[in-house]
Amino acid sequence: MTALIHPSAERVLLAAASLWRERGIPPTVREIAERAGFRGASTAYYWLHELREDGLVQWDDGTYRSLRLTPRALEHLQLKEAR
Repeated sequence: MTALIHPSAERVLLAAASLWRERGIPPTVREIAERAGFRGASTAYYWLHELREDGLVQWDDGTYRSLRLTPRALEHLQLKEAR
């Protein structure tokens, strides 16, 4: 996969992945925003929706901490770490 991801979306994806690895549970939007260096959660929320449309993340609407990285996202992260 060589799809280009906007740098801000990349920050959100990396933040979500690192928080999940560290804590063992899906992160909240606020936690992702803080890790990605955004001032507010709304920016992270916007990029999470973009990542969802691109098939890189999923979540259950109305369910707290249900964010999941898709196999496509995991593949992207592995390619990023290999560089």
